[in-house]
Amino acid sequence: MRLWLALALLLAQGAAAETVDLTLGNARIIARQAYAVGEMGVANALARRLLEANPRDAQALLILAATEPALGNPTAGRLAGRKAWAAAETPLLRYEIARHTAAAALQENRPGLAQFWLRRAADVAPSANDYARTVADYRRMRAENPVSLRFDLAIMPSSNLNGGGQGGVLEIDGQIVNGFYNRSLPPLSGLRAEAQAEVNYRLATSPRSQTTLGFSLSASLNALSAEARALNLNVSGAEFNQTTAETSISHDFLWQGGDHPLHLALAAGQNWSGGAVLGPHLRLDAATPLWRDGAGELRLAGSVERQWQPTSAVDSGSLALMAQRRLASGDNLGGGVYLRQVNGTGYNQDYRDASAMLTYALAQPIGPVALSGRLTAGLRDYDVYRLGFAQLTQGRHDQRLGLSVDMTLQNLSAWGYAPVISVTGSQTQSNVNWFDSRQLGVSIGFESKF
Repeated sequence: MRLWLALALLLAQGAAAETVDLTLGNARIIARQAYAVGEMGVANALARRLLEANPRDAQALLILAATEPALGNPTAGRLAGRKAWAAAETPLLRYEIARHTAAAALQENRPGLAQFWLRRAADVAPSANDYARTVADYRRMRAENPVSLRFDLAIMPSSNLNGGGQGGVLEIDGQIVNGFYNRSLPPLSGLRAEAQAEVNYRLATSPRSQTTLGFSLSASLNALSAEARALNLNVSGAEFNQTTAETSISHDFLWQGGDHPLHLALAAGQNWSGGAVLGPHLRLDAATPLWRDGAGELRLAGSVERQWQPTSAVDSGSLALMAQRRLASGDNLGGGVYLRQVNGTGYNQDYRDASAMLTYALAQPIGPVALSGRLTAGLRDYDVYRLGFAQLTQGRHDQRLGLSVDMTLQNLSAWGYAPVISVTGSQTQSNVNWFDSRQLGVSIGFESKF
């Protein structure tokens, strides 16, 4: 097939309009060359004639995506890029399409959509340099975009959705207490899905400060396994669901006359448990690095919170000291110590928590898998604890131990998100045997690679 095309390039030397006979292949080559030397009109006209012959010509659509923004039509360029992506058959061509479509979206002043197309470009980058360039462009655009979005999703089978403890007779510090028998729920297995969505909008920024408005919604949804349902306990997984909606405003700034950063945030939200309203909450957070260099930092954080529940009010305060260090091997070592005090007006709402965490992440993947692990240990103490009509004056004391291993499958990423398989296990031992428990689960989630 042949096309008769009017080449405006020939008029650049003042010649009269001429008609040129070109094959489709030659027309594509000339269109690309015209784009390369800045002749956007010529390249655009050639692309349009090519599309008359084949509306799904991916290379012609790519040329439209590249030239329309330069001619003042970024929306047309983005729409052409979307069609080109659907028609393209090779990763290299899709990489070019995604890059130009991102540029068109940015010219439309739609940075969020541009970031989406850069994520697509990273998926099909033909070389390590192209991938690094795309990631750098994405991060720069994210820093400039006043709106940021974050989504987290994890799906996990669990051996103990409800945190059920040991049943039977009551033992306190190893001694059987006559007259007490635990009829609460045993550990129930099933499937849990945890999801979180967060949107932040940068209200104001300057070289020394930034103010951000945020909204987040998180939910934990549960479904019992067939084995748990077979126990006929007249309970459903939805009774263990948890949902929180929260609005926050945060301010990050440098101390006057210095370069020490401080983060302050005020958050207000609503909590639901088992589908019923649990009550609102109000929280104040603060954090600052105590020490930092190019390879790590030591960070101090604290918060105070008030929760209004249907029959009580609960106040809590927490303090955390966290450290992270990149080792000479490139591996990352982290850890933290966490303290929490809780006081409430209801039964069993006064306790203290102390915990520690150690994390380690390998810099180099093992094959296609990036590995990291986390070890946690904690204590919870109730000075006085109430069981039904009885009060344990010696209190309740729990010891917790947890271990998790995360495996990120880097080669299976989509839009820059890679699946993460996490194997987690935890055990709680209490001086009150009813609260001894074990949990084991495997979760599948997704993590952004950049």
